[in-house]
Amino acid sequence: MMPALSVGEAFVRPSTLIYRNLLALETEEIPRSHPIDGAVLLGGCDKTTPGLLMGLRR
Repeated sequence: MMPALSVGEAFVRPSTLIYRNLLALETEEIPRSHPIDGAVLLGGCDKTTPGLLMGLRR
């Protein structure tokens, strides 16, 4: 298990878009830095799911 940034309500200033992009970058880099065959991404809300999907797409 490799945890990633969680975007919470405390981070909404100035916008959650910055943190979604940071989560996408982290989601992209974590599998590259470890020799793994696949990944399961678990997003729990409307803030983390787009970030995970953006990272998966890249």
